[in-house]
Amino acid sequence: MSRCVRWATSKRALRATCARSRARSWARSTARRPQAGELRRSQNWIGGTRPGNAAFVPPPPQQVAGLLTDLERFIHAADADLPPLVRIALIHAQFETIDPFLDGNGRIGRLLIAALMEHWALLREPLMYLSGYLKQHQAEYYRRLSAIRDDGDWEGWVSFFLEGVAMASAEAERSIIDVASLITADRKRLLESPKAGPISYRLFELLPTMPRFSVEHVRQRLETTFPTAGAAVKLLQDLGILTELTGQKKNRVYSYQAYVDLLSRCRTAATPIAAGPLSCQQVPAAPALPPVSDQLRCGRLMWPSGRTEVDRLTLMLAHP
Repeated sequence: MSRCVRWATSKRALRATCARSRARSWARSTARRPQAGELRRSQNWIGGTRPGNAAFVPPPPQQVAGLLTDLERFIHAADADLPPLVRIALIHAQFETIDPFLDGNGRIGRLLIAALMEHWALLREPLMYLSGYLKQHQAEYYRRLSAIRDDGDWEGWVSFFLEGVAMASAEAERSIIDVASLITADRKRLLESPKAGPISYRLFELLPTMPRFSVEHVRQRLETTFPTAGAAVKLLQDLGILTELTGQKKNRVYSYQAYVDLLSRCRTAATPIAAGPLSCQQVPAAPALPPVSDQLRCGRLMWPSGRTEVDRLTLMLAHP
């Protein structure tokens, strides 16, 4: 993640090579997949048993590299006159429509949202994610993407996306305030304790970076003795800041549990869609489509003269 955030601020941001790197990382962290981290070399489809009865068929594999090139040009266009959030909405939808990998497209597509927001200076840090909103409105998310491909309804998709940004931003602000308030209150409690000293202060300031740990871990981080580290941990535990998790007398593990619970709540509100957008198991039921035999239904990804729907909407908005 940090690698892609650094990459997102470079002049070579959003190249297909970084997307491939992320796909390889996810493939290694889950089951091994064929063509992991490489652009797909076979035709895939969403729903149904074959392209002819599928709910959606991404473009043929031989077109993927060219379509990603078009998308990169749109991202880096110097004369772009659309608001940045509208451009991000278009980019995300187009990436999910190209569906360039056999796995991990949803996660990479959502990472593009955060990376572009930081790259275009909408956020100083990637603190706002749309995953929670997309999870909570999963069926509508799929429906809006399908409406782009079936009916060219880019306006409906952009409206849905911007509403999600507003809701996710408000939730991120609440979460930041809650975390900051918790740390401030616990720091005050520690400072008021007559038993507190430099080691316990230093330990407390480390807690957000190591919310679960052992005494030995504290000893190493603070470069102190084991008894001194143990005394600092016990003080924070007595103050109700730390919780011991194992119930054992040896090899104990401690947690800044209130902090972890807050982060878990925030994560629940921003949980990624497990299998990625438009997986075969998650796609909502759609009316049966007429057989298309040799002609793949590519969701109006392309239109005459080879321009993508992203280009088409750009022209529509620039010249109403």
